[in-house]
Amino acid sequence: MMKLCLLVTACILAVISVQAQDLKSCRAVFSEQNRKQLTWINGCVKQLGYKSAREKTQKSTCVWKCVLDNFNMLNADGNMDVNQYNHHLQEEWPAHMLDRANSTFQPCLKIGSETTQDEFCKGYDPLIKCMTRNFANLCKGIK
Repeated sequence: MMKLCLLVTACILAVISVQAQDLKSCRAVFSEQNRKQLTWINGCVKQLGYKSAREKTQKSTCVWKCVLDNFNMLNADGNMDVNQYNHHLQEEWPAHMLDRANSTFQPCLKIGSETTQDEFCKGYDPLIKCMTRNFANLCKGIK
């Protein structure tokens, strides 16, 4: 009986440990991706020549559009290029997080963008907002 109790306890601790590792892994991946995004954003801010904090904030959608353009993830019609998106995921995300990343971002791929030119890139707002909102929720629900 004592051996059975020890075995059950060991199994429970193993499950708890795996769940904690998954959360840590997701958070670690989230942090790593966030650092990469900041690097890409800073590169685009320089590329676009934005100087003031106000201009950077007002034109943040244009900065994100620049990031997507730099990874060739936008088609000529302004929509996400699914092949490029998949390639980017394979290159930038660890294999154990690919399913989670796909389920997080896949809904955004269906959102179209308007390629009309305006200084604030407002046609890309729905896509960019979906991507950033969903990224923020990447680890949600992992216990």
